Amino acid sequence: MDTAVASAFLKSEFEREEEAGFPRLSRVPDTSVRRFLHYFHSLSKDDSETLKCAIAKRSLGLIDLGPQTISLTDSESLAIERQIRTLAQIGDWHFTPLKDLKMTAGMVRSEHPNVRRQMNGFDMPEDVLRWLDGQTTCKATELRKLVMRAFASRFGLTAENRGGGVWVYHRAGSADSFAVEILYGGSWGQQLRYSVYLRRRRPDAGEPPSQLRFESLLGAGFGNWDFIAESTADQDVALLADLVEYVVELPRRLAQAGAGGTEPVAPPNGGAATPLDDSGATAGAPSVI
Repeated sequence: MDTAVASAFLKSEFEREEEAGFPRLSRVPDTSVRRFLHYFHSLSKDDSETLKCAIAKRSLGLIDLGPQTISLTDSESLAIERQIRTLAQIGDWHFTPLKDLKMTAGMVRSEHPNVRRQMNGFDMPEDVLRWLDGQTTCKATELRKLVMRAFASRFGLTAENRGGGVWVYHRAGSADSFAVEILYGGSWGQQLRYSVYLRRRRPDAGEPPSQLRFESLLGAGFGNWDFIAESTADQDVALLADLVEYVVELPRRLAQAGAGGTEPVAPPNGGAATPLDDSGATAGAPSVI
């Protein structure tokens, strides 16, 4: 598939999400995605246009297009470098994983002299502290139950425990289908990290290889969800199923665009344009974007 066509397709996918107000990205419970949206909203029209072009070209690296390559312009390379540098400097409470944020809230309220010295100069608004009192981090056991039910209902997938917190969801006895790998937990406050694996067919068809994520295709994150509360876990897992379905539908839509057809537009709420074969920002939080 022609790289220019694929790049234009990926850029249009970003722009559809942008024009709709980022309805999917803004609901992803991942502080890295929040950082990205915070940064993107601060850009001028020209700078955001350059970054969108750069993101689309970089996302081609996630898609198997054979020996073809496409290079970033100097301005696009600078846009990516500026994004990486700026995101690394964003670090206040708005962009802290829920598990770490609750621990920090406890330290802010602590009367222990050593803790007070450690927290000297750090401020967390009282409304945020009150909101955190009502939030409980969703544990891996509950997340696994929710994901298992959602994936079985939506895709007919079964769960396989690979050990070490890694679970793989796939259709039993089918080597021609997709699979989703989820690592529950992480050393940086992550509660789950997901990857979608697709069967690789003809490279010239422009079909994605393994380890795809909706957020990565839009240049916004790496599937490290770290802000899942018990109160929002159901809707977060429903969103996860929507994003998996988007990725699974991508090869067909990309191939159709490459053939000059009009691919179905993915609805902004995250659902797929057509059903799969054989398939059966945190609510209430203070402003973070």
